[in-house]
Amino acid sequence: MIKTIDWMLAARNEAELVDFMQSKLGRSPEQARREYRRLFEPSAGLTRRGGFNPESLETVLEMRRQLALIGAPLPPVEKYFDDSFYREAMAAIRNSD
Repeated sequence: MIKTIDWMLAARNEAELVDFMQSKLGRSPEQARREYRRLFEPSAGLTRRGGFNPESLETVLEMRRQLALIGAPLPPVEKYFDDSFYREAMAAIRNSD
């Protein structure tokens, strides 16, 4: 998955990905280009190397606190997020390159 995201976000692959979106997903050229650009939007796009942004989880926890779904103080992000599998995958990629 990490390598696929790397490929998708590489500018040199834009034409091929846009073509794929058109042919396999039935998008018009304009739709495909628009969707391709969305891949790079910070709020809706892919994260570099497929990494998880712990700050987004902090936002979710804060929203849940505001809705009285969890109490204060907020639990640490580490209670819900373990990046050991991601780190292992990244090490495997580094070792295979």
